Amino acid sequence: MRLALDTLCESVSALLKPTYMINTVVVLRSVTKVINLDVFTEQEAEAMLDVYGITDTQRRVEILEWSGRLPVLMSWLAAPQGDAADLSVPTRDIVERFLRWVTEPIWRQVALLAAIPRTFNVDILNLILRDRLQDTDGISALDWLQTMPFVQQRSDGWHYHDVVRRMILQHQRQTSPLTYREIHALLANFYKSKCDNDGDEWAGEEWRKDMLSYLYHYLISDPTRHWDEIVDLLALAVRKHRNFSIEIGELLNVDDIHSELSQKKNNLVDLLCKQLSAMKNGRLQDGFEMFDQLCAMTNLSAQAKCYVYAYRGECYRQNGEWKKAHLDFDKALDYVAEDTWAISRRGETYRLMERYEEALIDFDRAITLDNEHLFAIISRAQTYWLMKRYEEALIDFDRAIVLDDKSAWIIANRGETYRLMERYEEALIDFDRAIVLDDKNNWAFAHRGQTYRLMKRYEEALIDFDRAIAVNDSYNWAITNRSLTYQAMERYEEALVDFNRAIVLDDKNSWAFAHRGETYRLMKRYEEALIDFDRAIVLDDKNSWAFAHRGQTYRAMERYEEALVDFNRAIVLDDKSARIIANRGETYRLMKRYEEALIDFDRAIVLDNTTTNNYYNERGLVLSYLGSYAEAIDSYDSGLKRKPDSYTLLYNKAVVIIRWKGLPYAQKYIDDARIALSTIIDTDEKGSALYGLGGLEALGGNIDSALDLLQEAISLEKEVIDWARHDIAWSDLRATSLRLQLLISGR
Repeated sequence: MRLALDTLCESVSALLKPTYMINTVVVLRSVTKVINLDVFTEQEAEAMLDVYGITDTQRRVEILEWSGRLPVLMSWLAAPQGDAADLSVPTRDIVERFLRWVTEPIWRQVALLAAIPRTFNVDILNLILRDRLQDTDGISALDWLQTMPFVQQRSDGWHYHDVVRRMILQHQRQTSPLTYREIHALLANFYKSKCDNDGDEWAGEEWRKDMLSYLYHYLISDPTRHWDEIVDLLALAVRKHRNFSIEIGELLNVDDIHSELSQKKNNLVDLLCKQLSAMKNGRLQDGFEMFDQLCAMTNLSAQAKCYVYAYRGECYRQNGEWKKAHLDFDKALDYVAEDTWAISRRGETYRLMERYEEALIDFDRAITLDNEHLFAIISRAQTYWLMKRYEEALIDFDRAIVLDDKSAWIIANRGETYRLMERYEEALIDFDRAIVLDDKNNWAFAHRGQTYRLMKRYEEALIDFDRAIAVNDSYNWAITNRSLTYQAMERYEEALVDFNRAIVLDDKNSWAFAHRGETYRLMKRYEEALIDFDRAIVLDDKNSWAFAHRGQTYRAMERYEEALVDFNRAIVLDDKSARIIANRGETYRLMKRYEEALIDFDRAIVLDNTTTNNYYNERGLVLSYLGSYAEAIDSYDSGLKRKPDSYTLLYNKAVVIIRWKGLPYAQKYIDDARIALSTIIDTDEKGSALYGLGGLEALGGNIDSALDLLQEAISLEKEVIDWARHDIAWSDLRATSLRLQLLISGR
């Protein structure tokens, strides 16, 4: 901005006369605003010199030439009120041009010395003047300095205008370098003493302010010897107080330090500033190059080396380079063996490498050293979680929540632990609490939705999945689990839409292809199902679930040999899956390879003897086909102990007793089966009810009624055709009844 000074001259000229100068400068500082001016025109420059009362022609020419008509330099050169220049003062640079018009030698020295501290007050002036100027003190010096227009007051003291100070510093570096560095050393000692007395190291604002002043003067006092110590402290600050490390980087980048350093060191400073700033606004990995260079420095302290190796290791860890991360954490701990940050991050690296026992050792050690180490406690909980040691995981999540009861993330993860333990009500309480704390937590919404899905509260599950996806429309996990919810509700077309969307987001997602294939299977679109299972297996040839469900698809298509191949491959991959083994047993049953079927059902029961499966029923069927009626009844009774109201078990038991001991003996069991079947006649399991009632009629000799019921059952549920082909209730009619043969032929 350019100001036409002729409009201001009359109003300020009286105030700027020497007799008023001291008081005027002080008064005006409180009511004026600094405005950056462009270079003056010749007319404006002349007007300004008039305002300052500069009448000496030679001085006016000198000021115009040396200032280049820049306002700040003009005011600096015009400030001294001497009537004549001291010709004994050299005139090699602009600083000396200023000094020769300062009439008192004392004030010349004051003007030079006061430029060295970044800010000053009476105490600092007394310090730097004490052994150099016997004829003045800090108070007098400050009074004189306040008459200079380039001296400005701030909350922390007085300071020179940056442009003026930079020129004076450069002048002193060249003309008296030894004195220049001695004064910096004096000031460094002063601020170091203040830091030692400030207390509250790192966290205290006063300590950090004094430490910056110390670092500034300490580095300039001997840039070569002190460089490593400064970088060392910056490395410590990255851990101790990240924002303070940024301030140190900015300090190293100021012009008067920049000019003291070699090009190599200045390049490092530039890198430090850029990467510290990037880390503040982004991720730790954004500082990798900085940590890499700091790791290569040989003169850092053991603590600083520990920190920079640990941070580089963390960069590697977050980038998925776990072996390199592990090596760096080991190096860090070689320097400081009990650094809990490095120990816990190495533990986290072990966890990601699935080396869980080693992870637990590190987390235990970190927590022993610091029993409130939240990161280690949470990571140990997650490790227990992955090891399915859920009770221990809960203890750690409880402990973490005591330390931070406002963390939605921790509370939601405890909820997920409850979900994995099938303690669904407690899981819901935690998910609700997490969502209250953070209503944008799409992870909590999605996993609460998953909990509702497992509780078969499908509508509530859909609401939560919808909310999670609304927050992040690329949240693939939520999209695929919403698909599974639609699938469970038999809303297959909507399930397909979501699976398609999930695959568009990630066409390498084996899980999504496999579950879309399962949706096609449930829709009896078997060829499309096979295509998806094939793609899932190409993407992940260790996907036992995809092999098993492709096997089920082949079985539904009556391609039993291919089904067996897939079940065998699935069992090789997961030989503890009772469900897969039972599915192979079911395939053997349909192939009438009953002995092999029986082996698989026995094995499945050993692996999973819970109420959620139907293995005792399947085993009983195979035994009944083999004529082992007593063993079949024992198997059905074992199942009924777990599910006493199972219409399937009651029906099959009645059928075996009729075959074994005749109708009169079996009447009680027939009645029990009829009652159980009648309870589902008006449900979506009506086909199963009609089939069972038809089987009982067939055994009672009521052939037409039996076949009518079977025909109606087939119209509702095609699967009963397969049942009738093997069920011993229909064995006599299978040989004699043409109508039955036609019904079960599938034509």
